[in-house]
Amino acid sequence: MKDHRTRAIRFCRTFLLFLLLASVLLNIALVVHDRVIQRLLARLKTPPELPSVFLAGRYHIDAAPKLAFGDSISNDEELFIEWQCKAREKLKEILRVDVSIPAESVRNQGNERIGKITRETLVLDKHDGSQVPGFLLLPDATGPRPVVIVIPGHSSGIVATSGILEDYQHAVALRLAEAGYVVLTLEIRGLGYLRNMGKDGMNMDSFVGYNLGHGRCLASYTVADAAAGLSYVLSRKEVDPNHAGVLGFSSGGFPAVFLAALDDRINAVVASSCITSFDSLFQYSSRSSVEAVPGLVEWLEAGDCLCLLAPRHILVQWGQLDTDPKTQCASLTPASGPTVEVARRAYTVLGSRNRLEVLVSPNLGHEVDVPAVVDFFRRVMPIHYIQPPPTAQFRFNKGRQD
Repeated sequence: MKDHRTRAIRFCRTFLLFLLLASVLLNIALVVHDRVIQRLLARLKTPPELPSVFLAGRYHIDAAPKLAFGDSISNDEELFIEWQCKAREKLKEILRVDVSIPAESVRNQGNERIGKITRETLVLDKHDGSQVPGFLLLPDATGPRPVVIVIPGHSSGIVATSGILEDYQHAVALRLAEAGYVVLTLEIRGLGYLRNMGKDGMNMDSFVGYNLGHGRCLASYTVADAAAGLSYVLSRKEVDPNHAGVLGFSSGGFPAVFLAALDDRINAVVASSCITSFDSLFQYSSRSSVEAVPGLVEWLEAGDCLCLLAPRHILVQWGQLDTDPKTQCASLTPASGPTVEVARRAYTVLGSRNRLEVLVSPNLGHEVDVPAVVDFFRRVMPIHYIQPPPTAQFRFNKGRQD
């Protein structure tokens, strides 16, 4: 009797294990069927034949900007200066930016030593309620130094420009600080620490779309944030307030140009891996729409915007290999040369042709040429260059300088 009971218990246990195993195998089979076999069958299934539609056209808006820098003013300095004033006002109107508005407050969230550099973590509290983080890099030095604002491209943001992470920006902010400059690199909204914006955590595309509905583009915020950061650093005792530069890489390049066009405190500009026509930026390179400035091309093309920097120093730099439109970031396009030539004519009008420098860096792709950037700032904004500042009238072309 006891043996029968033992055998019955063993049978029940075995049967239950068998049912459990069968259930597991059945579930696995269902998953494989749903996720693998069904997909394979779907691929093997002949798709329905779609009606043929022949399209031979190529979409293009063929209209010259209304305020384009033209031949009629390319040989007359007074007419050119008058055009610059009108173009600046139009750019300011389109961007809806006032570069004179400082941050409501700036908070230091800690310092860290990197070799002979002190990295301050700052947060700018803006009047719109947003908070913009940045790293201020201070070299060990006596006396005030020139300052450079570094605007990142579409990347990991300030952790890349400041050398915490490595990417195609090659820690350019840190390298400039090591060369003796005070450097402030600020986050672009929607990237890096600001990749989720607002109380509902909007991503970059949603943030841009939300603001376009309210009449503002991403470049407007980038310029306003950089201007507020500049106002702050120019008040620091470590900074020579008469000598400030800006560097923008890739999607940060045109905001750097816009900032310099509207802010006469900027003495020198580096536009790295960005300069081509606005049309080519999207038609050839297929750049993200987050870089668009609605309505700008109706009035000004990229070359016209560069004209607004004359006669201040500017370096336009591309990598020799930054030409492949499939990367969706190519900046050295067929329109790059003609775009720069428009600006060169403007610099020639003011007798400052040599202040516009152009560099195609050999064997580089979509990346910053750090040695060239450091060399440029050392030449046009040297550390020892301490003298009374040029007047605002001079910076906005009331005078000629070779």
